[in-house]
Amino acid sequence: MARSRLNVTGTGLALNIEAEGVEQTAQVFKDVRSKLGRELRAVIQHAAEEAAVPPARRRAGNLSVEGIRVGSTLVVRKGLSNSVYMTSTLRGKKGRVVGLFEYGGTVRGKIVPKGKRKRAGGHAAAIMTPFGPRASVSGPRHYKGLFFMTKAVDEHRGEIAEEIEKQVVGWFGPMAERR
Repeated sequence: MARSRLNVTGTGLALNIEAEGVEQTAQVFKDVRSKLGRELRAVIQHAAEEAAVPPARRRAGNLSVEGIRVGSTLVVRKGLSNSVYMTSTLRGKKGRVVGLFEYGGTVRGKIVPKGKRKRAGGHAAAIMTPFGPRASVSGPRHYKGLFFMTKAVDEHRGEIAEEIEKQVVGWFGPMAERR
């Protein structure tokens, strides 16, 4: 009886395969290697969607950008090679705000009131700040990252690996032995 070992790169997954003959083992590896190249990224993406996106949505909580809940925009996209990443469907300035929520950063642009019209009492429009109304805000604003997506993936990495393992072991049929 021939025994072989397969490591699925990037997932931390190792499988032991038992087959009756060398030819059968070689054929199984050839078939699975072909399938790994074609379908592994889709398997990883599905596992991440099932295990990491719901906790990330819960962690995002009430965060919103112009009335759109950030949690409802989270998706898993295909990356390069056999990788995937979690991101938001928001684009442009709204997407940059999601990036500030996730990683933090500094915004240096000047904030001015939308309207130039005079308010009741004859004074110009103002922006409310924690220090009272201001005509404009020109200082940098520092935001601390919440890392809601990163933490969700890190905490559920084991579940993602289990789902990937279950799919890949299924490709080998009765020859695979889980370790």
